[in-house]
Amino acid sequence: MDLGGWERQLAAYGPAGLFWWACAEAVFFPVPPDVLLVPLVLGDPRGWMFYAAVATAGSCLGGLVGYGLGWYGGRNFLERFFAAKKVGRIELFFAEYGAWAVG
Repeated sequence: MDLGGWERQLAAYGPAGLFWWACAEAVFFPVPPDVLLVPLVLGDPRGWMFYAAVATAGSCLGGLVGYGLGWYGGRNFLERFFAAKKVGRIELFFAEYGAWAVG
C-alpha cells in the first residue's frame, strides 16, 4: 500500500520514533502511538509484530518512568504542577472509587 503525505512523514521516524512516542505517551503525552504505528504497519505489513513489540516496549518503559515519578516524587511532585486543593480532591476520588478512578 502506498502511503500518502502525512503518513510518509510520520513513518520516517521509524521504530525509534515509535518507541519514544509510546514511552512519552505513557508518562505525559496525550496522543497515543497508534498515530505512528498505523502508517508504519501500512508501509510494511509483514513487520506488524515487530512494530507492536516496539510500541509495547516503549509503553512499558514509560509506565516504569511514571511509576518512578509517583514513587519518588509523590505528592510533592504533583503539587509543583497542581494546587494542593486539587491534589487533595484527586486523593479523595481515588479513595472513594479505587481502580475505577483510572478508567
